[in-house]
Amino acid sequence: MFRFALTICILIQTTCLPIIKADTKIPYHGSNTDLLSGLPQDMQCVFTHYSTEDGLPQNRVMYMLQDHNGFMWFATWDGLCRFDGYDFVTYKARPDNNICLTSNRIDWIGEDSQGYIWLLSFDKHAYRFNPYHGTFEKIIPKGAENLNIRKIIILKNHVIWLISDNNAYRIVLKDKKRYIVQWHENKKVHSVFLDSKKNEWILTENGIRLFLPENNTSLNFFMNEKGSEKKQSFFSACERNNNIYIAAEQGLLWKYIEKDKRFIPIKIPTPSNIKDLDALGKYLIVATTEKNGFYIYDTRSGHIFSYTEKNIKDLKGIVIKSTYVDRKNLIWFNVQNLNTVCRFNFVTGRFKK
Repeated sequence: MFRFALTICILIQTTCLPIIKADTKIPYHGSNTDLLSGLPQDMQCVFTHYSTEDGLPQNRVMYMLQDHNGFMWFATWDGLCRFDGYDFVTYKARPDNNICLTSNRIDWIGEDSQGYIWLLSFDKHAYRFNPYHGTFEKIIPKGAENLNIRKIIILKNHVIWLISDNNAYRIVLKDKKRYIVQWHENKKVHSVFLDSKKNEWILTENGIRLFLPENNTSLNFFMNEKGSEKKQSFFSACERNNNIYIAAEQGLLWKYIEKDKRFIPIKIPTPSNIKDLDALGKYLIVATTEKNGFYIYDTRSGHIFSYTEKNIKDLKGIVIKSTYVDRKNLIWFNVQNLNTVCRFNFVTGRFKK
């Protein structure tokens, strides 16, 4: 999900836009529809506006999610808000309650495997919210009372990662009441990815650590010794047909061959760091850079579709913060400098702000 502000009510009907052709040096014969079938070429979207007049505590909404019960949750500038389709209920610190939030501005929320909601507050603290009793618990790893958390990563194997600027903590949920901090990663962690075998890929500023929970061991890749100036950063990962692909610096995409425990480099035609990877359809990967557009890689043929300001004029000057592929395989971009989102349809080649 993206950060946004609920401020207007609009009805949008998509219109026909010029088809954008991919810029690639790899020959390809066929159409985008051959690679990605079942995606609608045109669709209608209806937006309903909710504001403080309807019970929302604040019109600034930083994040939202739908939990396993179907409730919508909103991280706002004035507390955590739940919406059941009819009414809003807000949870926040007030002088007349014992809620332990040190800031009511919530920047991010996520649901764990126990149905609890994790929050990242504006002042960089992590909380776990019990939706059954309406209570908050501040999460402070032992010995890290002054930890400033910049990211919370919730995995589907009962594991939570708390990421700070130079440290990361792996938290294992035992049940709804108990959790343990299993280990501390003493370096900058960009992301953690859980593969289909429940292995955890810890992507850092200096290499990759592959944690194998089955036997509680780990493998290290691309890690340089202390004191070495040459380090390689890794930012994001995704899995395609039992292969792991990892985004790195200077346009490098690495494919992991499990049986040989080795990596094969794939060069994306960009000098920029690849900051985000997302699965598209059955065989495709969306590789996004911050300031040099995005690329779509076909894992079967090796074909690369390039989408930059050379063939999409609207990408000029855009800084892409994150990417989301929805269930209809439409690609959404969270764009920083336009304070909006953009959408791309791979089949039709239409890019819309």
